[in-house]
Amino acid sequence: VGDDVTSLPFRLLGTPVGILALIMPFTLRVVVEDTPRSVDESNFDAYLPYRDYSHSPELVIMKIKQIIITTLIVYVMIIVFTCIAAKQGDLWSSVKIAYVNLNLGSLQQDSMQSPQNTFSKPSPIHICHIYCSALQWCNVWCIDPSSDSICYFYELYVVSGYQETSNTNVYSCYTRSPKDYAIGATIEGSPPHPTYPNRMLENLIDGFYRHPNVNFCYYSSDFYNPWFKLDLGRVIPITRIMFILPNSIHSLKYINIEVRVGKENVTESNFSSQKLFGFFPGPSAKNQVVIMENEEPVHARYVTVQRWSDVTLCTPTGSNPDHFCRFMLCHIEINS
Repeated sequence: VGDDVTSLPFRLLGTPVGILALIMPFTLRVVVEDTPRSVDESNFDAYLPYRDYSHSPELVIMKIKQIIITTLIVYVMIIVFTCIAAKQGDLWSSVKIAYVNLNLGSLQQDSMQSPQNTFSKPSPIHICHIYCSALQWCNVWCIDPSSDSICYFYELYVVSGYQETSNTNVYSCYTRSPKDYAIGATIEGSPPHPTYPNRMLENLIDGFYRHPNVNFCYYSSDFYNPWFKLDLGRVIPITRIMFILPNSIHSLKYINIEVRVGKENVTESNFSSQKLFGFFPGPSAKNQVVIMENEEPVHARYVTVQRWSDVTLCTPTGSNPDHFCRFMLCHIEINS
């Protein structure tokens, strides 16, 4: 769980899993020694009894060494499997989130109480992150401020490094979103729709996406080829760019989306000189998550996103230009 993942193998020693790992070599040894062995009566003299009841110091030392080695092997396997799980995405980052944002922003919610084990009480961090991982929709979970044994689970997108602006009723939470280079970047592009000035570009890079409310998305004013550009501040290796699209009412506002990246700043609205990273033809599904990935990292500082519009529709006199021509997007993450 973030940096806490490295302590998980040591915490396992105090849990039933850890105890089992310690006693299993002894149990196996006893079972093997007490298992009768078949004897070839035709060659009985060559048969050597499996047990040695002499209990010589040499034999005792040898058995102790075998038990220690077997125990170490079992525990090393636990550490290896723990590290593999962490490598595959079970790394969680700590963030602070206000209660009002948690409950207004999540489509689905759940809660659980960490089981009280009389023999050993596992950390609620480990119990709750496993439970959240089992929920396909869960991306964020939080600890109840009044009881560290109660966890809440949310369908939210909160990036690692998110900074909560509210100081009222703030929860300690964990997110499994990877490090996001969009948060903290500078952004410019087609201005927001004048009727909805709060649907601005900055909503894309605040590190927090509230599902049901399009007022926290970006909605362009431009009809023709709306665009925006992010300056990450430095060149980074980009392998993944993720977008969250608006609800189904606005699905036609996410069509023919082109994403380009580059090291040099391009000032004009035609970014064809930059490297093409990905393309999404659309239309989008409700609250769709679009992920563009490259196997090899692309080193870039600037990321441009542009919607290519149908010229016959994207004019003020065209057929319903509001739906066919403007650009709406709710969240973006850039990862290496």
